[in-house]
Amino acid sequence: KKKKKKPCAIAFLVRRSEVMSMLNRIWTLSLSGFGVYFCYHNLHGKLYRIQGESMVPALCDGDLVVCSTRSVKKNTLEVNDIVIFRDPIVNHPEDYRYKCKQLVCLPGGVIPIMNATGTTEEVYCKEVLKSYVPRGHVWLQGYSKNSDDSRYYGTYPYNLIVAKVLFRIYPLNRIGRIISTPLSEKQ
Repeated sequence: KKKKKKPCAIAFLVRRSEVMSMLNRIWTLSLSGFGVYFCYHNLHGKLYRIQGESMVPALCDGDLVVCSTRSVKKNTLEVNDIVIFRDPIVNHPEDYRYKCKQLVCLPGGVIPIMNATGTTEEVYCKEVLKSYVPRGHVWLQGYSKNSDDSRYYGTYPYNLIVAKVLFRIYPLNRIGRIISTPLSEKQ
């Protein structure tokens, strides 16, 4: 007669320790990921979903982007940054919609105008034609000629800007850093 082999207690402990080690790693990574997300979300940034086609080809409808609120709080935004801002046209604060546009002019900058061909250019030819962005306001424009932006509504108060767009994280085939180029190169 052959004796049945009993499972070795040591083998069971090894397997159990491997499983516990793997669970420990998963738990640690989960806590680390949650910690990074919590710190980033509460201290520096937010996620936004792009709505509309005004920023094509840089950003498309449905793109999910990571944005930094730190640039706005520290007042370090620069011309050509792509920003998220609250729509000032909506009547009630709880109904604010967020929009995404390119920052074309900071306070004191020369307001760009459309020429006969439909491209954007700054007016330097006659002093009478120059208009400047007032203090505490910015000029925001989308890449589309039909975009609802400063061309239709004038300057926007700086305090409506909530974040600077940094990265696209969805769709997966377009993940990456958002590199903004001057508006004149888009048209």
